[in-house]
Amino acid sequence: MNADWESWDWETVHREVASLGLADLVGVAEGEITARFGQPDDVAGPGGETTDAAGKIVLSADAAWTYYRLLAHTCVTIDISNERVAQVSWWPKWKRVPPALRATDTGAYAPE
Repeated sequence: MNADWESWDWETVHREVASLGLADLVGVAEGEITARFGQPDDVAGPGGETTDAAGKIVLSADAAWTYYRLLAHTCVTIDISNERVAQVSWWPKWKRVPPALRATDTGAYAPE
């Protein structure tokens, strides 16, 4: 990665994730998610897959709901299966991006 790119640190991400209890959402109904967080910024289908150590698929989600604007420095994806949260993942937003990309931001850029 060149000097034009820098993401927020994981300590900041983990603090934000903990503030909303995102790790505790597995099993929650999708209606409760939209009531709590609103509509996602992006919906993709099918959602993520999780495999075990042998490579066998143990989860294949129906949809992936991504929230770019839910947290200040963190993007969140909630995988939905059978109308319930199957898994939650998160990653840091960009702190610094090349100047040409700032205008095309979808919510994954959070400058200092």
